[in-house]
Amino acid sequence: MNPRAYGIFLLVALIVFVLAHGAVVVRVGIVARARRAAGDTSGLVAGMGAPRLALAALVPPFAPFYAWSLGENLFALAWVVTLAVYAVAVGFA
Repeated sequence: MNPRAYGIFLLVALIVFVLAHGAVVVRVGIVARARRAAGDTSGLVAGMGAPRLALAALVPPFAPFYAWSLGENLFALAWVVTLAVYAVAVGFA
């Protein structure tokens, strides 16, 4: 693969990871708010306010952890897979 195509692949992989991270953070916020509105105040839902969402947005490893804890396993796995693809691509560079 030529260097230009590889650079484009890295850029696309990074963009996909950033979008997946944003989707996970938004989904965690939506699920936590919906569960709080339904009266669920147990575990992680009780403490999932703006500070924790900001932490999940700024410290990427917290996002899939919070998603997994709230039962959003597909979002957490998608985040991990996109990070793995990007990490492998950077490793080959």
